[in-house]
Amino acid sequence: MTEKASVQTPISTSELHAFLPHRPPMIWIDEVGSSSADGGTCFVTLKREGLYFSEGVLRPTSLIEFLAQGFGYVAAAHKVRCGFSNVPAVQKAFLVAVTQAHFHDLSGAKPGTRLTVTLSDVKQIGPIQLFKGTVSLDTGAILGTANLKVFSE
Repeated sequence: MTEKASVQTPISTSELHAFLPHRPPMIWIDEVGSSSADGGTCFVTLKREGLYFSEGVLRPTSLIEFLAQGFGYVAAAHKVRCGFSNVPAVQKAFLVAVTQAHFHDLSGAKPGTRLTVTLSDVKQIGPIQLFKGTVSLDTGAILGTANLKVFSE
């Protein structure tokens, strides 16, 4: 996992389920766009029945889950794209810390809206991964940002 990707064909998360412990309905990311050792992008089209909504409104805390899952799927896509598809699946993964979290106006996040999850500055320290993330609308409006620390093995 050393080279950065240029233009990459999107990968559906259904093709990456063997790498992560998440199963429906807890898979919230739809596809991965770009991926590299340093980060990447993934996409979500909000569904009316999505568990990220409460009474039809996107919860701010759902943005944290988009970032955490996005990281896992971007990392899995990068492994596949680099030819490491025989790497064992992550058995345990959980969020250790969230810092510098900022949430903005979420009113534009309605069913049918496509979100972009951008992950950057990935650093690995043993089983801990640190990264920055942004969730935005297709219009570019930022819904939220945060720094996350995730444990996985």
